[in-house]
Amino acid sequence: MPLLPADPFSLIGLALVAVTVAMLVASDWPKAYLLGASTIVLFALQFFDQAILGNPLGLRELALTPSGFLAGEWWTPISYAFLHGGLMHIIGNLFILLTAGPALEDSVGPTWFLGIYAAGALVAAGAGVGLAYVDVGQTAVTLPSTLTPMVGSSGAIFAVLTAFAVRHPREKLPLPFYIILWLPAMVVLLAFLAMNIGYMFLDTSVAWYGHFGGFLAGLAIASLPIDFETEATDSVDLEGLAPLAEDPKAQQALERLREVDEDQADVAEVWLDEFAENTQCPVCSKPLQRDGLDVRCPSSHDVRRPSGADGS
Repeated sequence: MPLLPADPFSLIGLALVAVTVAMLVASDWPKAYLLGASTIVLFALQFFDQAILGNPLGLRELALTPSGFLAGEWWTPISYAFLHGGLMHIIGNLFILLTAGPALEDSVGPTWFLGIYAAGALVAAGAGVGLAYVDVGQTAVTLPSTLTPMVGSSGAIFAVLTAFAVRHPREKLPLPFYIILWLPAMVVLLAFLAMNIGYMFLDTSVAWYGHFGGFLAGLAIASLPIDFETEATDSVDLEGLAPLAEDPKAQQALERLREVDEDQADVAEVWLDEFAENTQCPVCSKPLQRDGLDVRCPSSHDVRRPSGADGS
């Protein structure tokens, strides 16, 4: 039974994963951005292992294989989520992580966000290992074998996307489809689920079962009867919103927000939705979006400005 990877590059990669996990738990850095940065660093190490040393799958011993896990590779249900099978694979996952991730983290708080991400990765890993040892005979869907390597944060990303869509179904998220379409989060989730159903019946390397595992994990946690907002934030920054209220409807929504008690987060969200729909980013003029108990620009511009500024 191996205690650690024998390959030196895989050992270095595992050390980086361990450092990332420690920082995620102990530091106050935004979890979504820290995960994104770590994923990029590990992908660069993968690329070096592939391009320089000629290994077909970089950091091979960090990938999750059902047989390897049962043989004692205890680290793989975690480390596999930091690897990716190619450039488009990592770009797609980072795209969702860095758009839905920060918004979900602001909404539920860093601890719950990290729990959702980890649960998605672990449930996806369990789905891959479990299905590899289930004898279902001849099927129309593509199932993993005991030697199929599994890499990627897609299960974790599906959990994040699902949790965000369940909690904020009308919030806009980007959907890349030739051009980037900004659509309600629930529509984006349903689009990805539809694509995943298609992958079930195609002979591809896409681990559709891991995606569904992440979906179920995110759905389960987001549906818990817990007031996530109390960890994330407990008040609306009315002073910061005031300079944005140029439209009469936005001004009316702001007045209603002044009347809302701090323990009425659900009521505040309703009026923040109304406020966001009637305000624009002072930089790009796009309609703002509610982000927990705040508003944000869909293009990530800083929407705060001093009172009396003209935005020029």
